[in-house]
Parts: sequence; structure tokens; C-alpha cells
Amino acid sequence: MRPYLLLYNALQSAGWSYIGFVAAKECFVGSTAITELWEHVEIPLKIFQTLAILEILHSLFGMVSTKTGVVLPQVFSRVFVVWIGLHYCHASKSSIGLPLILIAWTITEIIRYSFYFFALLGDTPYLLKYLRYTLFIVLYPIGITGELIICYHAFAEFSANGNLSYNLPNKINFTWHTSWFIVLYMFSYIPVFPQLYLHMFSQRKRTLSPKPADKKMK
Repeated sequence: MRPYLLLYNALQSAGWSYIGFVAAKECFVGSTAITELWEHVEIPLKIFQTLAILEILHSLFGMVSTKTGVVLPQVFSRVFVVWIGLHYCHASKSSIGLPLILIAWTITEIIRYSFYFFALLGDTPYLLKYLRYTLFIVLYPIGITGELIICYHAFAEFSANGNLSYNLPNKINFTWHTSWFIVLYMFSYIPVFPQLYLHMFSQRKRTLSPKPADKKMK
């Protein structure tokens, strides 16, 4: 499984690097407006974020040590934001939420997948390890803010046009409103985000704190 995981992490790192490059090029060099940014990042963002669903299987089948309970909400939230919040909603594509998630996601994922790649090789550079367990302190709140802004615009649009909804009366006597689900989804951040955030802090302490042997040497 090691060659497969090496290939997967290398591919994801390259993919997110490409997304980051395109976004930075369009925003800072090409002066692309937010309203046009989605056109440039849509395809690679959909491909590489959807590909992350494999990480749920990696966890379920014991290919990695990360618990499924940690992987599942992170992957689901991003796939939901991309395929529901952005794909179907015009207002979300032109909101500040898009550049916010691109900043947070691309930096986080380039570092994370590079970290996993070198970890599989058994030689992780300390700088990469430090960035992995430090930058999240700022990047996670930025990403969450962007995701919630996108979801807010998606809620407003789904409420107005009724897309992806199933109304009564119908043969199975069942109703579904995507706008309601988006509200529930947004409220789910209240219990879930603090747990994931604190989990990363505990990981940071365990990974970056000096080992007992290092303390004795001092």
C-alpha cells in the first residue's frame, strides 16, 4: 500500500499546488475579479477535492492511522461546499468566501500532503512538520469563515429558487428542502469545528514538544 499512498499524496500535493498557482496568478497577476475566479479553478478544485473521498476509505480499511471520525467531517464539509455551495449557486461563486477557502485550503493541503509523502519515506523535514502543526491556527478559521459565507449565499439562493428540493404532494408523501439541510449543516460547525481544532492543538503539542531525551540533553 505504501507505493499507492506515496502516489496519492504526491498527486494531491501537485494538484493543490496547481490550484494555488492558478488562483494566485489570476488574482495577483491577472487581476481577475472574484466573479471570474471560479471559472479558472472550478475543474481542478472539483477533481482534487472530490478525490479526497478516498481518504475516508483509507481510514476505514486501516491504510492510515487517522481515525474515520476525524477524516469524515473534514472531507464531507469540503465536498459539500464545492458541489452544493459553489456548483449550484451563482452568488457563492462571486462571494468573498471563494478566495478565503482557496487561501486556506491550498496552503493547508499542499503542506499536509507533502508532510504525509515525506512521512511515508521516513524523513519529514522539521520545517514542513512545524508548518503543518502551526499554520492551521490561522488557516482553519479562515477556511471555516469562507465555507460559512458560501453556505449562507447558497441557503439564500436555494430558498429562493427551490433547486434540489422535493415538494408535496408526491407519490411517496415525502418532502425535502436543500435550504433546510444547509441550515442544519451550518449549525453542525458549532460542535464539530472546536473538536477538530482542539484535536490539531493536541497533535501539535505531541509532535512539536521536546522529547524527554531532548530535555535531558539541555
